Amino acid sequence: MMDARLYTFILEFHGGTYISQTNATNLTGAINAWIAVHSEDDLATRKLSRSKLHLMVEENIPIALDGATGVWCITETIDGHFALLNIVDTCPV
Repeated sequence: MMDARLYTFILEFHGGTYISQTNATNLTGAINAWIAVHSEDDLATRKLSRSKLHLMVEENIPIALDGATGVWCITETIDGHFALLNIVDTCPV
């Protein structure tokens, strides 16, 4: 069994920077946990929804950043606004 790791998510969207963390054993699990942890009210204040986040990660494969270990990004346009999601495999839990 793999040990859980801490993943840090940094989302730049619609003039805001939103940082949160989740625990998971792999990147896919971390992304799913990150989406699930947000309430619809919290997302609405950011002009987002859970369905828009699902669409963003389903339509885009996280791209590993050159020159960095355990760092990925996803870019998307949501409702006409650029979204940049950076994901960092921060450390073992």
